[in-house]
Amino acid sequence: MAGLPTYHTPEELAEALRVNKRTVYAWLNSGRLQGDRVGKFWRVTDAQFEAFKRASAKGASEVEPAPVQAEEDPAQTNIYEVPRVGVPPSGAAGPAASAKGPVNSRQKKRRR
Repeated sequence: MAGLPTYHTPEELAEALRVNKRTVYAWLNSGRLQGDRVGKFWRVTDAQFEAFKRASAKGASEVEPAPVQAEEDPAQTNIYEVPRVGVPPSGAAGPAASAKGPVNSRQKKRRR
């Protein structure tokens, strides 16, 4: 049928580009390579593949650099401090602060 696009699988593209198929899936998931989801499967048209090859051929010199983040004052940075998510600071009140209190939902269920 005339006018219908030709679709390729990530495995076909990996073979054509001589890369691992996981690399193609990573490009698809990150948006670097445009593709269409058909159910749970990826498909890439000829036009999308050609656009990816043109963008890749431009080289790293024409790619926009990542934005530079402001540096923190090294005197104010404690390199030994590890952020602890979900743990209240020492001296905080509440059941999670006590040594025998449950820490997560599994421990809550076991202690009942």
